Amino acid sequence: MVVSGSRGDMVMDVAYDYWGKRVATCSSDQSIRVFDDAGHKLAEWKAHAGTIWRVAWMHPEFGAALASCSFDRKVCIWEEVSDAEEVGLPGRASSWKLQCEIGDARDSVVDLDFAPRHCGLRLVSCGADRMLRVHEAPDVVDLSSWTLISEFEADGGGATPPPAHGAPASGTRPAPLSVTWCPSPSEAPMLLVGFSDGTVLLWAFDEFHRRWARLLAFDGSSVTPRCAPSHPRSHNTHTTSPQRPLPIPREPPPAP
Repeated sequence: MVVSGSRGDMVMDVAYDYWGKRVATCSSDQSIRVFDDAGHKLAEWKAHAGTIWRVAWMHPEFGAALASCSFDRKVCIWEEVSDAEEVGLPGRASSWKLQCEIGDARDSVVDLDFAPRHCGLRLVSCGADRMLRVHEAPDVVDLSSWTLISEFEADGGGATPPPAHGAPASGTRPAPLSVTWCPSPSEAPMLLVGFSDGTVLLWAFDEFHRRWARLLAFDGSSVTPRCAPSHPRSHNTHTTSPQRPLPIPREPPPAP
């Protein structure tokens, strides 16, 4: 499959839908494009007022929708509004409607990720203001309403994260460049955050205190960490190319 955007633009991100039948791209020309698996363009629209860094598909259990984030400090939720019986049909042009524009960030929003479906309809984002934000749609059939349920500093509260073994010390705070959810349904919600200095932080949601807690830090030598698919085992595996996967214990270490 070969897809193309407008002449001269840079494609910043590409994402398959859940079924692997459609691909969404976002570009420096502020546009989102949707293609089928044969490379036919199904939709194209100007989505932001700045370069679009990331695009992500919502789980189809909640409908046909995309989220995008941009240099313009916005996170946008786009819903496909084609006839329900025609959504996703091969070669069928589609129409997308802006359902919600989230403007909580104070600087460029550089990455976002939908939570695994067992966590409900939630979306995490990170940006140049060094914050992590988790938004939730209280009513999964109403994508026009999203509530900010968590907001905290990505590095743990104002201090420079301690360098992982082998990582050089730094006097400045690194910026988060990527974030992803752990997909395991047997764990408390967890987030991996990749920083501009190569550090990766693992955050876990503390159900008892109802807050996010930093679990550990390590040198990923990468700013795009990803969690491996969930399988029965005594640990979860998180990957940060080019290093080999790092096993993370299921239970967090006891507090000192």
